[in-house]
Amino acid sequence: MMFAAALMLAGCKGGSSAEKVSDYGADPKKAESIYSYTPTTGVMVDEFRSDDGWKYVCASALMGVSSEHHRLYSPNGNLRVIMGGASETGGAYGWRIDYGADGKVKAVCDLGMLTDSEYGRLSKGSSYALEILRGKLTDSKCRAVYEVERNYKDEIVRVGSIEVIGGYRAEVYIKEWGPFWISDVDGGRFGFFVKLKPEGTKGGQNVELLYCNDKLIAEAAYENGKTRKVRTYNSHGQLAGTYKNCTEAPEDIAFRDYGSLIVKFF
Repeated sequence: MMFAAALMLAGCKGGSSAEKVSDYGADPKKAESIYSYTPTTGVMVDEFRSDDGWKYVCASALMGVSSEHHRLYSPNGNLRVIMGGASETGGAYGWRIDYGADGKVKAVCDLGMLTDSEYGRLSKGSSYALEILRGKLTDSKCRAVYEVERNYKDEIVRVGSIEVIGGYRAEVYIKEWGPFWISDVDGGRFGFFVKLKPEGTKGGQNVELLYCNDKLIAEAAYENGKTRKVRTYNSHGQLAGTYKNCTEAPEDIAFRDYGSLIVKFF
């Protein structure tokens, strides 16, 4: 028994790499992905990898504007933190993604803005930036936490306060929102989206509901795969606009109306 105990203690000495990763939450292999980076002309991408397998990626605009985004990947390649910013915002704002042991996203956390000190270290890049982002994995100061609840079939039934209604399925994703790379004022922003889509619809007519940061921002009506009408809502939940035969994505249409103030006279 003493020999077995000695072996166990020897195995724990210093901590394994798996234990170090667990300090920052679960890091399953081939976990669910809710963000995809699209290479963009005029954007420079730099990477830095730590000795223990974490990877920091920075993408920044080369000319005209100062939009940028920052990503932190775990040793198993899972996106854990994503932040964006532009010169007018004077900092970076973003999200933390938490996973369950089964590889499914279990929560998305609104990290808010970095402090001036944090942003200063982030701007240095390499190991400085990596440590700032990794520190957000153990920082409990989130502005909001959107938990992703699933049923026994592994289907999403609730995200934050959004309940998936009967006959619909949910898609959860993070995406650049608005003129990310082309504006110093409105650029550098990410949105956390939940899209409710009717189940089993192929062609015909259907309506999808689009939420951003826990708020309904658009309803999109489709017919035979084409967008026929989009209704948008501002940040106060007021109907902001109606658009027909749209060629833009509902997210992009809704971005322009989200900050609008609708005044009603009685």
